[in-house]
Amino acid sequence: MAPNGLAYYPLGSVFADLNIGILPQKRLYVYTQGVFWAQKPSSGVTNGDQGNFDFSKRQMDLTVGAAWRYYGPLNRGFDLNVPSGYNDGVGVENRYYIFKSNAYDLPRLNFLSIGYMPTKEITGENGIYFNPGLFLRAYLTYEFVPLKYYVYADTELLCQQYADPRLLYFDDGFAARPFNKFNGLEFRIGVNNTVDLQADITRTLVYGLIQVVF
Repeated sequence: MAPNGLAYYPLGSVFADLNIGILPQKRLYVYTQGVFWAQKPSSGVTNGDQGNFDFSKRQMDLTVGAAWRYYGPLNRGFDLNVPSGYNDGVGVENRYYIFKSNAYDLPRLNFLSIGYMPTKEITGENGIYFNPGLFLRAYLTYEFVPLKYYVYADTELLCQQYADPRLLYFDDGFAARPFNKFNGLEFRIGVNNTVDLQADITRTLVYGLIQVVF
């Protein structure tokens, strides 16, 4: 579902997650997360003469913010969401990190979080906007071969109008880092599900991903 309320078929995406430390041991840092989505060819959107080789630039999601560890191992403070030109706003998230690995290895860093979004609007899976509120998230991994192979589960609940459950996000899959000399190179196969509890709509996306952790 695009921010303008129209559903589209994604072809692929490119993402970046950058953290810049201000104080050591991640006591204070700034971060930015960006995702660029491309759309599959379709009538009226792309050049029909190019067939399946064509695609359309569709969506850019951008999150920037700062995190402050005010107590315990690590925490996250103010979070500014600014998607390009649409549905921008502000949220606050509080995380509890469960350290089982390197604190700087984000894909394997387990956490539980609770937050609130006093922002403007979010697009539901039915294409209709709603006012968000409370959100809960859990990102958990299990390594059955340490530093090599693991499974992950990323689950988030976003409420509307303060605390009325609205959107459920599930991102589950398998991750592998098979090369000893390139242990930051990671391959993933996963399934992403978005469930709109109010509109009774579920969207599923199966994906493969290659990422470099540095």
